[in-house]
Amino acid sequence: MRQNSILPQQPLSLRSKGILLAIFSCCFLYTVISRFSSGLTDELYPPEGSPRVLQTDVIFDKPQTLENKMQLNMVKAGNNDEIHDPNAPKRAIALISFGEMAAEGTLLERCILSIRRRGEFDGKVVVITDAPKERYDGQFDENVFVLRAKEEDILYNYFDSPRMKYKRFKTLLIDYISDVPGLDDIEFIYYMDIDSMFGSSFAELARDLDEKYGTESGTQPLPTIYMFRGTQTSKFPLNSGFIVMNRFTSKPCLDKWREEMDQHPDAYFDQSILNKVLNIKYDDRACYMFPMNHAKYVTYPESDRKLRAYLNLGKFSPMIHIFNSCYASQISEEITEEFVANVLQLTEEEKAQHKYGKEIIRPKAERRGH
Repeated sequence: MRQNSILPQQPLSLRSKGILLAIFSCCFLYTVISRFSSGLTDELYPPEGSPRVLQTDVIFDKPQTLENKMQLNMVKAGNNDEIHDPNAPKRAIALISFGEMAAEGTLLERCILSIRRRGEFDGKVVVITDAPKERYDGQFDENVFVLRAKEEDILYNYFDSPRMKYKRFKTLLIDYISDVPGLDDIEFIYYMDIDSMFGSSFAELARDLDEKYGTESGTQPLPTIYMFRGTQTSKFPLNSGFIVMNRFTSKPCLDKWREEMDQHPDAYFDQSILNKVLNIKYDDRACYMFPMNHAKYVTYPESDRKLRAYLNLGKFSPMIHIFNSCYASQISEEITEEFVANVLQLTEEEKAQHKYGKEIIRPKAERRGH
């Protein structure tokens, strides 16, 4: 009679252990990704009536195609006539136009035209410039306030990079606006670089940013300015090409930013100074520089292919920033002119003037010194 023997359990081989570990890791990774994707969906498309969450570290899924990415960048347009917007009269858009290129080019005119047409904003626009008074006489409507920069605020030959003396005026916007009686009702100031354009309603953008980040409802306990995250977050965490500020509460942040600029005359970028401000601990002059995710609100087309894709799509993100820099050198004049004409909704007569096309692109070494 055969007797059943109980064999001792053999230890797992290294190969078997490796296989089991790989299976376990895959299951764990699948669970984490599933839960993260679910949370991301709720963040991008929150349920109706859900409370506002100030989330600043959202990572957006990478779409499969350029067109899908552009669709993600679009904010759904609503019917402005049906929306009661009590903050609309309290908003102003602020611009700075300095130097030979800005004064003799058409970037400022192009920007303001986009504000009025695609941006559908007929409110107050404030321009600070060093251009002669006659340069912009009769160029704009009565709601565009052109303010001449004070000589004492232009620090000639102070910075290693001459353009820094112009960038510094971003930090003086509240001071200049507060000195103009016709701007007494302004509370919310939206600064934008003049090489940017609006691609859709400014009011829709302002309301959406407030709903998501509290830009106008004052949810932050400290003086705050709001900026989009930089495209090169490791080098420049914040992009100072678009800033939302409160006229009555944001000044400590601007003062600190300017103070740091003045202490670092060798800096070439105002955004590098922001990095220093972000790493400083303050006490009585505390302020918060709030990062907003730019993916839904602003696009940076830097090639003919992307510009053509937007034209084929037939609609644009709320803001479009065509850098007047090395990126713009990759875009042909023909496609730029067609794209800009579409964004600005130019008439055939306006197109024939060739007034709002590609600006002069200077060599990199020359740009660093300007």
